[in-house]
Amino acid sequence: MTDTERREFGHVRMAGGRYDTPGLPLAGADELRRYEALVIKVAKNLFLTDHPRRKRAPRGFDSLGELRITAVNSGSVVPVLERPVTARSSSATLTDVPDYLDRARALINDAFRGVAAPASSVPRGYPPELLRDLAQLGRSLGPVERIEFSSDQEPTPAIVSQETRKRLHAIANLGEFEVERLLIGQVTGLRESPRQFDLALADGTKVTGSFTDSETYDELQTFQGRSDRAPLASLSVVAVVSLQGSLQKVTDVLGIEPALPPAWAERLKVLGGLGRGWLEPDTPSISEQAIDSAEQFLFACLDEGFPRPRIYPTPQGGVILEWPQDDFDLDVEFNDGRAHIQFVSLTSEEEWDKVIDWLDIDSLIEAMGELNDLG
Repeated sequence: MTDTERREFGHVRMAGGRYDTPGLPLAGADELRRYEALVIKVAKNLFLTDHPRRKRAPRGFDSLGELRITAVNSGSVVPVLERPVTARSSSATLTDVPDYLDRARALINDAFRGVAAPASSVPRGYPPELLRDLAQLGRSLGPVERIEFSSDQEPTPAIVSQETRKRLHAIANLGEFEVERLLIGQVTGLRESPRQFDLALADGTKVTGSFTDSETYDELQTFQGRSDRAPLASLSVVAVVSLQGSLQKVTDVLGIEPALPPAWAERLKVLGGLGRGWLEPDTPSISEQAIDSAEQFLFACLDEGFPRPRIYPTPQGGVILEWPQDDFDLDVEFNDGRAHIQFVSLTSEEEWDKVIDWLDIDSLIEAMGELNDLG
């Protein structure tokens, strides 16, 4: 077989969120790998149904289902997928494989169209034992992202989105489904056998997760809190959520990195190392609660695009964040479970003073936005 003996395999379009900018995100490539695996599984199932005397699909079946991205066109993200036309082997048993791959593609598309219809249903011809595999497609999609599958014979595209995945799980009685999600928290426990870790989220939720790659153990160990407090980490995970969206468990870790820029994290680490008497003989050490709350707030500020503040300890064992500007001063002090916000305009008589429970990050961020507007 030569490299030219290929043809386009249906039409794919990825839109919304990350897919509204040029290029194919790596998450999109992962979705296409899942799509390829699903097409091959469904095609094999159709083949074996038509050939009940066979125990398995013929050798070389998978190679004919190998999809390649040969271009990424504009129009959100439009990957061009191609598959081989003929088998490397001259075996007569492989001559019908392309037809099974086309049938599999059409059946998968019909399944998602059926799920999206007002009376949600999966086509009777779709293999029920492969419903979980069907539900894996779209795992990385965000709330506004979608994948559209179609062909020249299918004018109406089949749409995969978070909503269609939820509907699929509901009608298939799968109960819960996997998504790729970003979790921000502290690694408080780690075990090599079984491969598990404990994660404390910002809202106080405790999560026990699993991981499959042995190298992930070393990466998690870097963030684990032992004698020192655990630094805030950003984990990209495969999570199991309920149909209502609540986190049930973590089944794998895809990546982990510091949640804050290194300079910010290092500064908080220095504050955490200040023992009693760091300023005066009776000065208390900096409380772990104050550091944790400041860290969570700094991450929210980073997410909102607020500028970097100066970070200082207070003689009362708290943490104060300062944003001195040319026309105003803004301070947020964390102590005793509260955030004390002070704003003073240097160009008018405007002053602002408020105390908020530090767990109410949304109110803190909203207040910060208002004060930035005043400045």
